Amino acid sequence: MRLLRWATVLIVIAAAPLAAQKPKDAPKRPSLPANADTCDARAYFTLGMSVLESEPWKAADAFYWATRLEPMWPDAVYARRIALLMTDPVRLSGYMEGNRGTVRSKAIREIDALMQRALTLDPFLKRNLDRTLFKYYLRWSYETYVRQSGGGPAAVDYGLLEHWVESYLSSAPPRIRGWSLATSGRYDEALKAYAGALGDRKNTAGVHAERGRLFHMLGQDDSAVAEMGRAVAELRESDEKELVYVYESKALYEYTTGRILESVHDYAGAREAYGRALQEDLSYFPAHLRTAALAAAAGDTAGALSSMELAIQSKEDDVRLHLGYAALLTLAGRAADAEPHLRQAIALEPYFAAPYLALGKVLDTLDRPADAAEQYRAFLARAPRGNTDRPAVEQRLQALGGAKPPSGGAR
Repeated sequence: MRLLRWATVLIVIAAAPLAAQKPKDAPKRPSLPANADTCDARAYFTLGMSVLESEPWKAADAFYWATRLEPMWPDAVYARRIALLMTDPVRLSGYMEGNRGTVRSKAIREIDALMQRALTLDPFLKRNLDRTLFKYYLRWSYETYVRQSGGGPAAVDYGLLEHWVESYLSSAPPRIRGWSLATSGRYDEALKAYAGALGDRKNTAGVHAERGRLFHMLGQDDSAVAEMGRAVAELRESDEKELVYVYESKALYEYTTGRILESVHDYAGAREAYGRALQEDLSYFPAHLRTAALAAAAGDTAGALSSMELAIQSKEDDVRLHLGYAALLTLAGRAADAEPHLRQAIALEPYFAAPYLALGKVLDTLDRPADAAEQYRAFLARAPRGNTDRPAVEQRLQALGGAKPPSGGAR
């Protein structure tokens, strides 16, 4: 039972391997409605969604704080990318039109890194906000055209614009039509449209990858794996001068293949896929994480620790890696070695409640009740009201009621 419990913890961590990125100047927390839970990432996400089109900067800040409170939530990471793209319509126009200078700019590469991160958290993320982004771009283009033609705000006919956008999407080129159908949840139709886009014979790796994700969501995993393989092959054969987005990589596509194979319990095939991802990019630590998770689930603690050590070497400043490593060390009976990794996780992401709970449990295991109680209280101060661990933690704190901090204060 103990082995299964910690293996499960590591698998959850490995499913969400990227820590919240912390720029030097973090945005101020937006104000939430009265009685909202300021420890709940979903409260900030809801706020961001409510102002996405009217105040994209405010939305981006709200999504940022959602990712700080819950680094494992791919929807918030993805939504922040969308909001950031919408904050600069001129830049967005260049991006949507494939301007090489815009796509390769530092600002866009940093924004697109969020997409890469979101896809690593969940390769099958439903990207319904793509449609919002596209309409925002077309609306701004239309307003700019009217303004440059001498028309004022009253000349903008939004009803006509909405009709034109829907008409365009229904008869657009295959790649755009496939994307539009996919964002609407019409996966079978999207697959057919994307099949038409394969005839372009130019930079079709992304199309194959999208078809692979769609096949998986439809439960057709053999076809999904085949399409991801074609995506990798296409990238390998493509001209290096061809425009490739940050979130299109052979390592990511192999990683996605591994996740598909895991879903059908082909663990040997998944390990091979993660191995290929690492052959493409040895520093691609999500593949190390999944390899560690599979080893832990199989009872191979030594192998899991080895993979986690490689992951840590690749990305020392990632909160999830320290959490995962601590879970494995505890599994191996090395709770004392787990403590510094959990303290590092807290230092990296002090708003994230989970490391405090994990550290409290480790300190409990090490028979340090006062220190454990301190971490449990820190967890309760940061965990959302609806967190399902709260009752058990509160009960444990009552049992530790007489514990006092050591004379030297908190460690």
